[in-house]
Amino acid sequence: MAARVVDESRPLDGVQVIECATGISGPLLGKLFVDAGADVVKVEPPGGDPLRRFASTVSVPDGHDGALFRYLNRGKRSTVGSVVDARVRALLPGADLLIDDGDPALDIAALRRSCPRLAVVSISAFGRGGPWSGRPATDLTIQAESGGLQFRGPTDRPPVQAGGRISEFLGGLFAAAPALAAVLHARSGGEGTHLDLSLHDVMALSGTNHLDLVHQLTGAPDVGPPVRTLDTPGIEQARDGLVAFNCNAGHMMQMFLLLLGRPDLMEDPQYLSLNARLGMGASWQDVIDAWVSTRTVREVIDDAVALRVPVAPCHDGASVGHDEQLVARDVFVTAEDGQVGLRPPYRLGGQAIGVPPRAPRLGEHDADVRPRPAPERSMAALGTDPARPLTGLRVVDLTAWWVGALTTQILGRLGADVIHIEGPGNPDGMRLLGKVLARSDDWWEYGHVFAAVDTDRRGIAVDLGTDEGLGLLWRLIEQADVLVENFAPRVAEAWGLTHDAVLARNPDIVYLRMPAFGLDGPWRDRPAFAQTIEPMSTMSSITGFADGMPVSKGGLPDPVGGATGAWAALVGLAQRARTGAPVAVESVMLEAALHVAAQPMLEHRAYGTTMGRAGNRAAHAAPQGVYRTAAEGEWLTVSVTTDAQWQALAARVGDPALARDPRFTSHDGRVEHHDSLDTIIGAWVATRDASTAADELCALGVPAGWCRDPRLIRHHPQYRARGLFEPVDHPVLGRIEVPGQPYRAPGVSKWITRPAPTFGQHTREVLGELGVTADAIDDLYRRGVVADRPRDL
Repeated sequence: MAARVVDESRPLDGVQVIECATGISGPLLGKLFVDAGADVVKVEPPGGDPLRRFASTVSVPDGHDGALFRYLNRGKRSTVGSVVDARVRALLPGADLLIDDGDPALDIAALRRSCPRLAVVSISAFGRGGPWSGRPATDLTIQAESGGLQFRGPTDRPPVQAGGRISEFLGGLFAAAPALAAVLHARSGGEGTHLDLSLHDVMALSGTNHLDLVHQLTGAPDVGPPVRTLDTPGIEQARDGLVAFNCNAGHMMQMFLLLLGRPDLMEDPQYLSLNARLGMGASWQDVIDAWVSTRTVREVIDDAVALRVPVAPCHDGASVGHDEQLVARDVFVTAEDGQVGLRPPYRLGGQAIGVPPRAPRLGEHDADVRPRPAPERSMAALGTDPARPLTGLRVVDLTAWWVGALTTQILGRLGADVIHIEGPGNPDGMRLLGKVLARSDDWWEYGHVFAAVDTDRRGIAVDLGTDEGLGLLWRLIEQADVLVENFAPRVAEAWGLTHDAVLARNPDIVYLRMPAFGLDGPWRDRPAFAQTIEPMSTMSSITGFADGMPVSKGGLPDPVGGATGAWAALVGLAQRARTGAPVAVESVMLEAALHVAAQPMLEHRAYGTTMGRAGNRAAHAAPQGVYRTAAEGEWLTVSVTTDAQWQALAARVGDPALARDPRFTSHDGRVEHHDSLDTIIGAWVATRDASTAADELCALGVPAGWCRDPRLIRHHPQYRARGLFEPVDHPVLGRIEVPGQPYRAPGVSKWITRPAPTFGQHTREVLGELGVTADAIDDLYRRGVVADRPRDL
């Protein structure tokens, strides 16, 4: 059934954003504000945003805008200028938010003095501070320098990028929740702030699976060349297409073996070990292919679902538009300009958000854009600290795994009091990753992802399968500002936690539900993980080599879904402040992933083309690649996006004639003769040290990056200078370094206020705040309603 569209539901109506940004990151942030009802003025250079002329599969005709530009800029107003123009500066005192590309000409300190209530978000490759500020970079080189490239791809090829300029999308997405929190704080009478976001920082949080913390927890040993991360089963070939599985847990693997018709293998321990399966090589792949390749994608999925094996189709830009779950939820919509786009990946009150009619023409609103009066300070106050604008809010956290933990971590680092609830018999699944790392009997405290993303909250353990435990949860809900859960819908609803029930119990709450596939549709209650969301959302279809299978990006749907969930929670708080009523919010992991991987679908619908895998090449950069250096296991990325960069690179890697070679003087020529350029660059790089070569090329203005080891990324000089990794004293793990937030802000030297809680660490404290007596708490412990260690582990 099609979702109802509610165009009049505009939580950010009256909010004005001045977007002095081009490309992807800043415009995506502006898009999020437009979708929620804000007025976004897009300030473009005289030639327009270069993204107007960008596409991956076609040349955009003169006088037309590319599909990705239209997607990111629909509903905005366009005016020509720059952030330093007097006409643009005159807009800022009446605006709520300025989005800036990190333009060095912008004097942030002077701007904050003249516009003290303006929130400013600067998004750049390496941030405004530190020794690498202003260093040339592209998505590929950022992935390399953040450690996110080195572990991805087949072992017989160079490491392979996550396709689709993902760091640029993540930059805009990670800026969203703190930007809106800053706007709401200023709207409540507080001061504005400046958020200095680094794409490099973002990728350390989201693109490395926190392997650096694994290295710390194993005693920081000397390391050899990084090991590639592979899944088997993973993306597999069916008779008529590709299908993806996730069998990380032992019981999932046993059900997968049953699916293959091999119950004889279910008790063999080597088949339950990923490393053992990888070691089997072709013999194990033959077992998978014997069953999967003889069946259609539909047959494979139906049989896997019957056994509750996490599974999904591997879509590309052509097939995703026909996905039964996305079609059932009315995700795709044809806008006024005829382009098929996507509805925002969240709903308010069960209703889908409308899509603006079209993107503006360059300078279309020059005559209309005028300064407005200072914003009204009419919203209810969220907090008193501009650096922690959610101070004073309480969040009840019923989430598990990375996606939910990141949502509530963002809220906690913005000042909210987050209370995370686990079950005595159902600890957060991230804890269970710690057994191989443990140095003591309480091995569930060594889960490295839990230790990294469950900071900044208190933790309690309550059995919600008992009437008393469920009663304690409802008492917490009655005192909460926000409730967040991300279980399959049937789980939360078995506890009675429907939107209607929770809003009736607490008329001041924002209740955020984060189902993988949505609260309705045929996939509603199916299990999901990043390994199945990636292929289903088209992410995997553009990652890998053209002559090989799609490659998973490495868990990226979790941070994408988590950052989207935090944004949706803030939109809900804005709606509550605007109406005084409780708000039901639904943020969907699959739709969030598709939201940042929309380009394959957009280009297929706009041009009839299908984006494929291009290895480490990209439409906007040539030459671009990953090249082997003199040291074993060391790689260098090089990425040229302008003719001037090519001239600088050619002069360094070749003889003077190379810069004049007519084959390479234009971007199109370099694309055509890319193989020849790879040979030339590869020969130069092969005799050099990766770090030295990267510094040398960047000094010439050529984007280059050393493929850093993700296990050692905390030692990166830019991360050290910006203080991204913060020391945390954990009661079991000792002193560890954990990433803070990917942005700097005035008055904040550290973002992390609490380490991840030990199991049930704050149960007595929190129940005492509810008025439960010490004797009654002791009785709850004796009867197992609450606990301080997981049951049966």
